Amino acid sequence: DHAHQHDVPVGWTSSDIPLSEVARHNKPHDCWIAICGEVFDLTDFLKHHQEQRNSILAWAGRDATPMFDKIPGRFPSKQWMEYYMRPEFKTGKVGPEKPVDSIIM
Repeated sequence: DHAHQHDVPVGWTSSDIPLSEVARHNKPHDCWIAICGEVFDLTDFLKHHQEQRNSILAWAGRDATPMFDKIPGRFPSKQWMEYYMRPEFKTGKVGPEKPVDSIIM
């Protein structure tokens, strides 16, 4: 089982990911979530934590910050992140949208 690749489009750095790109990763086999300005790839996490699958997939491809710490200990919360998050899940930071003409197809 190889590590999930972070497919960041040309023109973006891995630390500069607009929410429009996060939105493309909204499936169980490709699950990115933005939380508090950071982007996380939780694809591999989902494979090993089936009991949390539904609560995470509800936010796949989205910014979960509005729900942060609403339910302490549950996804997404500081307590949950301290317990489960690993550095390798961090894909980058939420960045500005790129003008359409700057995107190389």
